[in-house]
Amino acid sequence: MKRTRAGLFGWLLLAASLCPGGETPMAGGFQAPAGCPLARKEHPRIFITKETLPEVKARCQTSHKALFARMRAACDKGEGGAIQHALCYLATGDRRYAAAAKQSIWKNPEQRPGQESVALDWIYDTLTQAEIQEIGSRMLRKGLWDPDHGHSRSAFRDLVWWNQHYAYTFSETFMKDLFLYGEGVDDAAVARSLGDKVRCLKSSGAAVGINDGHGFAPGSPKFSVMPLLGSRAGDRVCQWMANQYAADPKSHYGYGGEFWCAILWHDPAAPATPPDELPPSRLFDGLGWVSMRSGWQPEATFGYFMAGDWFNGHRHEDCGSFIISSRGGYLAIDSGYYSTYQDDRQNHGTKYTAKGVAHNTLFVHDPHERSGGMWDRALRVRDNGGVLHPGHRSRREAEQPTKGSPWDSADITSYEANPLFTYVAADLTGNYRRELDPFMDPKGPAIVAKYTRELLYLAPDVFVIHDRVKTAGPQYTQRVLLHVIGEPEVRAKAARTPELGTTEFDGPGDAVITDGAGRMFVRTLLPEKRVIRRIGGVVVKSVEAAAANKGDGKLTGIKTLLGACTETLDLKCVEGGPGAKFGVTSSVFGPIGTAGLGKPFTDAPRHPQYKNLKLDPHVSFTIEAGAKPFQIGDAFRIGLVSRRFWVGGENPEPSLKWWTNLSHAEAKLDSRRMGGWGRLEIEPAEAAAEARFLTVLYCTGSDVKDLPGACGLLQDAGMEGARITQGERTCEVLFRAAGGTGGTIKLTETGKTRVDRALAGSLEKEFRR
Repeated sequence: MKRTRAGLFGWLLLAASLCPGGETPMAGGFQAPAGCPLARKEHPRIFITKETLPEVKARCQTSHKALFARMRAACDKGEGGAIQHALCYLATGDRRYAAAAKQSIWKNPEQRPGQESVALDWIYDTLTQAEIQEIGSRMLRKGLWDPDHGHSRSAFRDLVWWNQHYAYTFSETFMKDLFLYGEGVDDAAVARSLGDKVRCLKSSGAAVGINDGHGFAPGSPKFSVMPLLGSRAGDRVCQWMANQYAADPKSHYGYGGEFWCAILWHDPAAPATPPDELPPSRLFDGLGWVSMRSGWQPEATFGYFMAGDWFNGHRHEDCGSFIISSRGGYLAIDSGYYSTYQDDRQNHGTKYTAKGVAHNTLFVHDPHERSGGMWDRALRVRDNGGVLHPGHRSRREAEQPTKGSPWDSADITSYEANPLFTYVAADLTGNYRRELDPFMDPKGPAIVAKYTRELLYLAPDVFVIHDRVKTAGPQYTQRVLLHVIGEPEVRAKAARTPELGTTEFDGPGDAVITDGAGRMFVRTLLPEKRVIRRIGGVVVKSVEAAAANKGDGKLTGIKTLLGACTETLDLKCVEGGPGAKFGVTSSVFGPIGTAGLGKPFTDAPRHPQYKNLKLDPHVSFTIEAGAKPFQIGDAFRIGLVSRRFWVGGENPEPSLKWWTNLSHAEAKLDSRRMGGWGRLEIEPAEAAAEARFLTVLYCTGSDVKDLPGACGLLQDAGMEGARITQGERTCEVLFRAAGGTGGTIKLTETGKTRVDRALAGSLEKEFRR
């Protein structure tokens, strides 16, 4: 198709090109210029016009024949939505598809209003005037804004600056305006709404969000956006991705079967570049993201560091955090579940997942902390690590991440990347200005005077992290957090167990994190005197035999695995004698299996309503026989307590309602990978107002038993860092112990010096090849 200028989002395709002559104001509304399909009252006019329709039909029979056939086959089986049926109608002229699109709209009036409007536009010539009036009136009753989001009634300009639902609440209702314009259904209201949107688009120039991202899951914007960015914005990598999706016979092309996006916008002839031709490290300056990797293979070592301003409402308090994977294993993770139900928003989502404590950040204990959460502003969250939550929703144009504002969370001050290493430095002080938090009650004093984090990635497998923090006093203790997916081994002296699920270790010794084929050694070089705290897992709180038991056997070998949540397991004898059997019932998931006498039992919890909803096993045990045999009715009870999300003296875990969410049902729910086991905390042994941390993270394969080579503390004239030896390669990196960030790096290999210079003191955005 002819390439026209397009915005970032598929829904906004017409924003810059629909009315090339510009709009003429009329009574606070919009008047379509001559020559525009709106002025001619033509349909279709959203994404497709009478002029482009022949080319769309041709694409359905030539370049995109396979995709169209898949979409049509889905529609023939009754699986397609209104927009898919509508495109089938335009391509074939078969009115059965138009009827199906219309039926879909009437049957499901709450489907996305944008798709509803596009479908109606495409089947317009099959609608009667009475139907147009009835449909239009219903649209207006629903409002020109998405009724699901009350905050979307804010001014258009405020949404441009702030709301991550902009792409839905603005652009989808934009489709309503385009369909209804000039159709005699309150034309004045439609013209006002459309005029406001067009003026907003032309005058804003701001970056906006595209709702929540879901990676490679259905609903990801990649399915609709990649063809646009590839064919119309000329992004070669996006084009390569669009080519893969279009060619994948298993792809349903996005949420709702968005084959139509590829059929309309994917250009197979557009130039494409595979990702492995890109530099392995990249600074995304406006967002404050740094991506770094050893290669583009799935087993490559990958690191991500985030230190940017606060932009949107669903943003987590993850400023200054990082994640690491290697050999296919997740070694430093973002923990917690994204809970979408209201009870979880007030509990797990507000108290944990969205908070700073759930990420690999610096935790600063603030005894005054009473912060609000992402979902529930009235709910007060204690012990969140001193992270500022600047606000959410109803944000105004003046509330921007300008210097010193609450949304000015962090700045990446230095960056450089080359085949040998990537270095990034960030000032994160703004992320901890609790006195600016609108939800703090009482406010309390400022607690952090200065905080910087530096990260050096020494390709292919080593990360060195240097933190310096100055607080208002020693009562604000500092901890470096590292979230893990499985229980870590700590090769230091276990000194204390202050509470269930928490162990503190003193003295030297590495922590070892393993996931699948990947392993990461954690060596703490600073502070030299420290406490390493391990918190997480599911702990056995109690094991009780019923007082009335006739048998005198006992439970042995009780072992907790990752587990799902806090619960009680009831074991009741259902068959007595030498071959006794016990039914095992979970207080959360119901019956989960039968345990035979003397045989190891490992549970496999399944929710009774969703038989295929399988969680990871979380406890194993053996029922041993005694001198007296068990009889029917004998019972044991095991109390399990989760510490996976431990914060502020409680474990805010997802509710049963979340576990049985239909979007997760009928498939294995890998709770281990989604939520994490818990975390490590590194804390100075002696409290002080200032603290410095130096942590080396060394990625290897899971078959490596000890940290390869040598790694030790290096100090020299106000500088501190590490000397790392890997075979014939030695790296000496030094950071400033005080003052500004920066330092030096010297790398030798087989006796030859590869690098010997200062680290960058500014942003060098190009990769040095």
